[in-house]
Amino acid sequence: MIRILERFPEGTEFIEIKGLADLLSKSYSKKTITNFKNSVKNKIVFVNLSYVERVNHSFIREGDSIEDLLISAALPEVNGQELKLDKIPNEIKYFLDTVDFIDLSYNSICEIPDWFICTKLKGLYLEGNKLIEFPKIVRQFHSLEDLDLRFNKIKSIDKTEFLKNNTRLKYLNLSYNELDSIEFFVFNLRQLQFIELSGNYFETFSEDFFRGNSNLEYIGFSDSQASSIPDFRFTPKLRSLSLQGHQVGSKLKEGLGGMIEENIDSIFPEGKPFEVFDYFEDIGLYDLKNLEYLNLSDNQLRVLPRKFFHLQSIKHMDLSENDFSYAYKKYIKQMFPNVDKLLF
Repeated sequence: MIRILERFPEGTEFIEIKGLADLLSKSYSKKTITNFKNSVKNKIVFVNLSYVERVNHSFIREGDSIEDLLISAALPEVNGQELKLDKIPNEIKYFLDTVDFIDLSYNSICEIPDWFICTKLKGLYLEGNKLIEFPKIVRQFHSLEDLDLRFNKIKSIDKTEFLKNNTRLKYLNLSYNELDSIEFFVFNLRQLQFIELSGNYFETFSEDFFRGNSNLEYIGFSDSQASSIPDFRFTPKLRSLSLQGHQVGSKLKEGLGGMIEENIDSIFPEGKPFEVFDYFEDIGLYDLKNLEYLNLSDNQLRVLPRKFFHLQSIKHMDLSENDFSYAYKKYIKQMFPNVDKLLF
């Protein structure tokens, strides 16, 4: 709900149908539905059926201290759904022509029914369900801007899925599914600003994978088994990039010779390092003049190429779980004096 609220100006009126009981009560009779449609004109309608476990904080557990009991007594019971949904309720049919956002996160939904066509829908959130196939019905959602499918079990996406229909899509989250390959044409989305692909089983990517996404501002590409990384020259507006766990250090090799400042040769105990290929330059990292956040944690990095230090637009950089020496960490800090947050 927070993400939805942030996109609208102050004073925007919202109508939230929260929980299955509220949905059933508002769809009880045709008269109620008619009144509902009249009442939502110029308002944003949000159907929230995300699962939240009921928690009774006053329940006494073995080992609770007096302080625990006092805190629990002051906390109310969390009002969630009693059971997870295993399918989309039929009662949503009555609101398909009026609803702007639908949240069905953390349920046990396996498929999207054919009747679930929402041409007005701007946001669909299906995080943490049991989908094994990409919902093809989405191609008929011509107004869709947000699509969240993370933490499902989707294995593949048809290469023509997004080609002509979803021209307004700005936010796409497919992280932590079971995708092993995706064709370039799947994401030929001119308005896309955010894409999250972390935690899948990708093996390779074509260099021009993001060629159709010149408006991207965020790319999440962590915890992947991919042996290659797409070229980021096609995403000049990128502000945030996560490449955690890609073992880039093994591609840079050890040293980087002439690409390292001469005054830090003493950092390398084996003597002056030798010249090798700069992998960061090959993937277009240095072309990202607007980059503000960069995550290169867990990449077996011992050193960084000299050109890397030209990325002075960065405000937050995560270099943790790498192999930098203490002296080299000090050098990195000196080379990035304007970074607000630097993690080792």
